[in-house]
Amino acid sequence: CGPVTANSGQGAVATSDSRAPRMTIIDNLDRQVQPDMRDVAAVEMRAVYKYYGDFQALTEIDLKVARGEKVVVCGPSGSGKSTLIRCINYIEKYDQGEIYVNGIELDNQPKNFDAIRRDTGMVFQNFNLFPHMTVLENCTLAPMTVNRLGKDEAKDLARHFLTKHRKPCT
Repeated sequence: CGPVTANSGQGAVATSDSRAPRMTIIDNLDRQVQPDMRDVAAVEMRAVYKYYGDFQALTEIDLKVARGEKVVVCGPSGSGKSTLIRCINYIEKYDQGEIYVNGIELDNQPKNFDAIRRDTGMVFQNFNLFPHMTVLENCTLAPMTVNRLGKDEAKDLARHFLTKHRKPCT
């Protein structure tokens, strides 16, 4: 099976090992991105491979996502969606290739992981919010802990994003 290439305006199909289901990356869903921002990649992957023993989870993944661009990664269970996202945040170490997030290469330098993780948020299939906290409190925890934002500033930021995604809360 062939490589993935998902550059602006193109849909792409990611394939793993021939035994794995296929994953599709549909990009450029938001065509209102300012042209000057498209020159700086938020995420870039070049010939990325990930193996679990003999199983090849990611095969020659090439992906470039511009700042502000919205991308959907969809596919059946086992197609590599979560592995791809976990590699971007270096929760999973990839075996070959290069990954850049906001121009910072994931290259076994812990300082780079920390820089990337400060600005990268992820929600997985079983996202497990803290049940004793409100949605707003769950959304302010990381900015206060990781970025050391004050409580009021973190609440303002959380309200901004929750409102932007039509989830107003107090």
